[in-house]
Amino acid sequence: MPGSSGSRKALAKKYAIGELCHYCGNAKGTTIDHIVPKSLGGTLYLWNIQPACATCNHKKADSWPTCECEKCRSAVIRHLSWPDKADATFKSLEVTRRHTEENIANLYETIERLQRQLADHDAFVRTLHDLTTTAQDGKVGV
Repeated sequence: MPGSSGSRKALAKKYAIGELCHYCGNAKGTTIDHIVPKSLGGTLYLWNIQPACATCNHKKADSWPTCECEKCRSAVIRHLSWPDKADATFKSLEVTRRHTEENIANLYETIERLQRQLADHDAFVRTLHDLTTTAQDGKVGV
């Protein structure tokens, strides 16, 4: 494969564009899908790319490949056999896991805060209802 990134990209486009989408098999591939995403250290080599329609490529986004086909399994194995790529991938996945845990904790805090606000609101509405009922019964002088 040629050395420069520009020539690799041109070859990748020639290889992938116009073929059927790897995921749905129906649409023409109009984008290049990185089997191992660039965000996880994936490279622009033929063994790590495949044609994908824009819809399927958008759905996959930066997620780790879950396809069980030989090409995808082979790309994952090849990617993880490079120590520097594997380390970068595992670090990215660890950061993602930590962010997910932080987001879940933040969501629980938000839910608890909203539940307290709702309880305060319900108490206010009950008090207002009681005062209105009492006033309508003539028990409070206006």
